[in-house]
Amino acid sequence: MIPVDLAVVGGLTVDQLATGATAAGGAGRYATEAALAAGHSVALLTAAGPETEVADWLDGLGSAVPRIVAVTTTSIRFEHAGSADARRLRLLAVVPPLPENGLTALPVARAVLFGPVAGEVSVELLADGPDSLFRVAGIQGWLRRPDASGWIQPVPLADLDPDLATGLRSLDLLVASERDIGAGLVAPQALGILRGWAGPGPELVITAGAQGAWAQVRDEPMVHVPASALAGTPATVGAGDAFAANLAALRGQGQSLGEAAHGAGQATARWLGTRPPP
Repeated sequence: MIPVDLAVVGGLTVDQLATGATAAGGAGRYATEAALAAGHSVALLTAAGPETEVADWLDGLGSAVPRIVAVTTTSIRFEHAGSADARRLRLLAVVPPLPENGLTALPVARAVLFGPVAGEVSVELLADGPDSLFRVAGIQGWLRRPDASGWIQPVPLADLDPDLATGLRSLDLLVASERDIGAGLVAPQALGILRGWAGPGPELVITAGAQGAWAQVRDEPMVHVPASALAGTPATVGAGDAFAANLAALRGQGQSLGEAAHGAGQATARWLGTRPPP
């Protein structure tokens, strides 16, 4: 059996936008779409409720993406408020954790991207699948939690569950944005903080939007990867998931971290350029 390039593990969301419209979203959607647009073969492990938004999106994949969908009574739901530069999210509904043996049940993949949205990716799932799997996590979803009213608040690295921290440190590559690590940080600072927390094991990438990305292989010097030019003024929602998906697929194919980060940036820019304007 020929392995697929990438297994995407993460929830789908129904997003209630400030305009009053609703749309399917989540790391599961954006990572899958961007990897497919770059020509990678993809398998998907996700959870979804009966809402039309997510059902239509899943149907649109056809047979191109083998998938396991944990059927839930509702999808993860967010309320979006504020502007694009000062977006606030309120968590309205969650789903149970994805099945712990879900990766084993999917077609064999060269790489996996764990992209949690709201607690659906368990620590046990991080270790599922064959040892040969190149394991990547976009850690944004673990670095936020709802307050008593449901509004999403940042979570410091030091406050992560110890078992989860151990699981993440055992992965091959961790990806985050500079803002995920802390407000007011620039990317090299954020990378240094993440390295201090993660230890010497995983490769690290910090993204910084138009400033590009910074990458580090264990104790080697940081490498700056300039951003790829975007055509026009595309919407950038999902850009982090798209970048992480293409990065994971390219690392799983054997490219170096620097090569993969450069290629992922180019692929993400192309994908964003095909999307509707904001």
